[in-house]
Amino acid sequence: MDRRKFLKGMGAAVSIPFLMKGGLYGQNKRPSNTLNIGVIGLGYMCNRHVGTLMVNPRCRIVALCDIDDTRLNFQKARVEDHYKKENISSDIKLYKDFRDVLANKDVDAVFIVTPDHWHAINCILAAKAGKHIFCEKPLTFSIEEGRKVEEAVKKAGVVFQLGSFQRSEEAFRKAAFIARNGYIGEIKEFYGELNYKMPCIKNWTEEPIPPNMDWDMWCGPAPYNPYSNYMCPNIIDPKAESPYDIYGGFPDWRSHRDYSNANQTDWGAHHYDIALWALGLDGKGIKRAVVTDKNDAKGFPNWRQFYLETETGIKIYKGRLPEVGLADGAIFVGTEGVVSANRGDKFYCSKPYLFDIKYDESDVTYMRNTGHIENFLDGCFYGTRTIADVSAGRSSCEACLVGMISSQLGKTLEWDYVSGRFTNCEEANKFLGRKARGQWAKI
Repeated sequence: MDRRKFLKGMGAAVSIPFLMKGGLYGQNKRPSNTLNIGVIGLGYMCNRHVGTLMVNPRCRIVALCDIDDTRLNFQKARVEDHYKKENISSDIKLYKDFRDVLANKDVDAVFIVTPDHWHAINCILAAKAGKHIFCEKPLTFSIEEGRKVEEAVKKAGVVFQLGSFQRSEEAFRKAAFIARNGYIGEIKEFYGELNYKMPCIKNWTEEPIPPNMDWDMWCGPAPYNPYSNYMCPNIIDPKAESPYDIYGGFPDWRSHRDYSNANQTDWGAHHYDIALWALGLDGKGIKRAVVTDKNDAKGFPNWRQFYLETETGIKIYKGRLPEVGLADGAIFVGTEGVVSANRGDKFYCSKPYLFDIKYDESDVTYMRNTGHIENFLDGCFYGTRTIADVSAGRSSCEACLVGMISSQLGKTLEWDYVSGRFTNCEEANKFLGRKARGQWAKI
């Protein structure tokens, strides 16, 4: 490959075979009053981040990276048009290899908005480069990757925020607080509103690779598949009224097992995350995944049913309780009541007096913040902790993957979150990770 050489002068500091470009060790510089941001990955999800960052006076977008020239040019024009209207000078650099973003010393932090199969390598190399990291959820594609990311971030000492933004919504914070502190008795069950859809191999018709796109780089560490517009759609309308419309919606790589774990980690990384957060299991995890094909567990009929279970016996189900109504995203069932929350600040509690509860001095409290991205920026400027740090992201992603592996094997699995291995099935341990393709296997 043509990018295997490190810049001269990195010397003995480079003892680990990372494919980093540039002398970046120990950079981690603090900005004075503005954080310079590089955005890596300009697909559908980047629109929210780019739109939020470009209007925030605390930061500036200085670098954009994608494998598609059309996306690069579209988002650059969008940001520069806004900066021009606000009389803000800009010189946005465009890159097709994320390592060039990390080699840019003007970049203080990166937003990683790539498909799931790229998250681990992006995060590990960004941490080694001393960049603060905001990474979309789920944290990683595999369990082994999550542990490597956690180690790299902690070793580098950079600020990390996972895009589990539900933690920054008041309804979820209130529900977690009530559940954690026993206001509805002992928690027995949790319900997360996600379906049973599993990742699968897609067999789409091969299409010509667009001339503006580096498709091999898009596949990166994952298995190479022929190009399909379903996985990486071209911009369909650069003049669309809303930037969200330019790609025609979410791409289907989310359901392809080579690149994502489908709904299990897409929505699981949101709702299971709230469960672990409220149960005090951040950085820890679940005890087992229980599988049944007898339609004797709560779930969708005619689908393989499974649930997760904590060390204390709390059952975490995929599904909903219809009687809860609108606030059915994350539901806690206790011995003395029910509390739930959903997006849009929807909140429900079976005890009306708990809607405006005031905490006791002995209660475990949950961070309030002015927004998920603002919480990340505070961490970068002031060294304060983020609400969805790397350990929380690792444990919530693991819970999703343990459940998925158990369901796919059709076996109840015992999980040791300390060692990061299954204790009752060596076959399951074969699915903890996978070898990366090509040059990326060295990371």
